[in-house]
Amino acid sequence: MAGGISAVTTAASACPDCPTSRLVRRAIVEVGFVDALVMVCVPFLLIGFLSALLYRVGLTGRQGEDHGG
Repeated sequence: MAGGISAVTTAASACPDCPTSRLVRRAIVEVGFVDALVMVCVPFLLIGFLSALLYRVGLTGRQGEDHGG
């Protein structure tokens, strides 16, 4: 299975205007690859943004809590 995928991508990069190349491009663009990629990446970006924000701002503890050791 992996050998077949490798052969398709190799053929697509070797001949940019061949039918195989057009098929691979169509599969990436039309099937919703970009939408799926965005759906996978957005939660990680949000978690990263929130954790960076909390790191910079800091979380305040409850009043009267002893943080010493």
